Amino acid sequence: MQQMLVDGWLLRFSRGFTKRSNSIVPLYVGAQKPEREALLEKIRYCENLYARAQLQTVFRLTSILDPHNQILDEVLAERGYARVETNEVLTIDLTRVAMPEDAIKPAELLTLEDWLVEYCSLTGMAEPSKTLHRLILNAIAGDATFAVTRDTHTTACALAVAEHDVVGLFDVFTHPDHRQAGWARGLVSWLLADAAARNIPLGYLQVVQDN
Repeated sequence: MQQMLVDGWLLRFSRGFTKRSNSIVPLYVGAQKPEREALLEKIRYCENLYARAQLQTVFRLTSILDPHNQILDEVLAERGYARVETNEVLTIDLTRVAMPEDAIKPAELLTLEDWLVEYCSLTGMAEPSKTLHRLILNAIAGDATFAVTRDTHTTACALAVAEHDVVGLFDVFTHPDHRQAGWARGLVSWLLADAAARNIPLGYLQVVQDN
């Protein structure tokens, strides 16, 4: 995955693998003030970059009150952009929440390559996407834990990435034949308990709002 910073905006390119990894994230205002003409010029510049990469231009805006984001939201709407989905970031204070023992499923730790085989088998991911996903996972800067739960075969998978004082949960997926049986919940509980044992105080998970 390629990344570049354009005057306070983080541009991510991963050949169309997911919206998240092929999007523009306004991190801060940058050198320019959030005036409409300046924003329009920067938007056009980004659109040209994504057009050259044959990708749709996608912006990810935070709901945190920020005059810059409010103006950017208005300018994008005037330019014809529409909101596609709303995501929520759920957090848990690992210093205050104890995981019930009956909610934690024993997990098996795997290498990145072995975990990716299991993940692709569960999700039915095609080989081209598998290659792109491997590149993204290899680029993880934090301490990554790749885990699965098993019955007679793999029932659920997830990965946790610890960086500084937080741990994020990603790629949580349950085999269709084992849903509503607590496998993913148990695996997530195991990963969070493992993080708490390493004195990581905060966990988070990003989800689509209607999921």
